[in-house]
Amino acid sequence: MSNCIVEFADFLASGRPVNWVKELKSYRWGRAGTDNWQTGIGERLQMHSHIADAVRNSDSVAFGRALSQVSKWGCVKAIGHQNRLELFRLAPRMAAGASIHADDLVRNRCATMTKVYAMLNPRHWTIYDSRVGWALQELVKSYQPTGELAPELEFRIPKPKSVRGHAPDWGRLKGATDVGTTCGYVNSDLQGRDSFVRASEVLRLTAEALNLTGRGPPDDIGHARKADPTWQVYHLEMALFMLGKSAGETSDE
Repeated sequence: MSNCIVEFADFLASGRPVNWVKELKSYRWGRAGTDNWQTGIGERLQMHSHIADAVRNSDSVAFGRALSQVSKWGCVKAIGHQNRLELFRLAPRMAAGASIHADDLVRNRCATMTKVYAMLNPRHWTIYDSRVGWALQELVKSYQPTGELAPELEFRIPKPKSVRGHAPDWGRLKGATDVGTTCGYVNSDLQGRDSFVRASEVLRLTAEALNLTGRGPPDDIGHARKADPTWQVYHLEMALFMLGKSAGETSDE
């Protein structure tokens, strides 16, 4: 683990660049009909339960049903037969939070595959789509506005299907010096997989740092009774999803 990753996570947890509670509570995913953050948490944990049960029982049929549920919720294309077989073989390692290299991951659309990985273990892996990538890239610029960027902090953005209106209002980032963005899009499948692995690591470390402050996530979780009382990767992914909202819709690349 590199020092720059740890230092960036500490910066994110400091509260200077982004208000995590505010962004989390603003969560909406209109295309799936998710109209509040509590429902968003409940949906993730329910999909996690279904897919984790299938993996635990080595049930390929139930695993296929769970994949279809994730694809429908994420509004992405259905996962093909060969990719389903590859995912089923990889799933036990992803569900266990094992160490994963980008080369181990299934070669397909970043935003689609990472939704599956995140549901296999939402406390360890993040969804990595255009919104999350865009938000992380801008947070890196807030952290390091000038100078050569460490490779570990290069988060490529999965190309969105469309860019609606204007770029996000990066003035919402506390201390932001540049409210524009220079898009570093994913130009290869490997770049997307690399960015996903790094983003997951950063968000795990950020959650750990936030929890050390003693200030947990909002506790008015409504019907999502199984939600964690401490910060987890899925909380931060939801917040980043909203921070990158105006950048475009979720990519299917």
